[in-house]
Amino acid sequence: ATAVGNVDLDLNVTNFAAQAANINATGVTNVASLNTLKGSTTVNGLNATTNVCVDAPGPLNINSAVSAGDTVALRSVGNLNVNAPVSAGNKISAESTSANIQSGSNITQFSANDVALRAGDVGSAQPLTVQAQRLAAQATTGNVQLNLTSANTQTANLTLDKSGTLLQGVNANNGV
Repeated sequence: ATAVGNVDLDLNVTNFAAQAANINATGVTNVASLNTLKGSTTVNGLNATTNVCVDAPGPLNINSAVSAGDTVALRSVGNLNVNAPVSAGNKISAESTSANIQSGSNITQFSANDVALRAGDVGSAQPLTVQAQRLAAQATTGNVQLNLTSANTQTANLTLDKSGTLLQGVNANNGV
């Protein structure tokens, strides 16, 4: 989907890509690079001048870049697999309600001023790479494994955008 204004969609799709001022999508499985039907223009991932909000009823696979001028909010019921960069001018809020946030890619997965992450395991397959000024992360059943690329990253109290859960610093059920 390509739009000038807002994209607000309740979908049941496997692959999704969009460019708009604001993107609010539910029912998405894979963020991908796709060609439009008219004009064969390639739309790479999700790109919004203001906000990107994705709510997946199962696993969510970020296979193409997600970016927003202000906030990116991601929530999945299954694993949140981050295999492409997620960036925002202000805040990234990412949560898996019943599984893990993970990646098999050697990239900076999350880049924003504030990054809030919550899942059973955060960085379960390998450590997630985060570039942030302020960070809050919580592993509800496992470990938090992160590589921080900013020299002055501080732990903070940050609220997840989708669930409203307040994360206080970095903590884990098993270890950090």
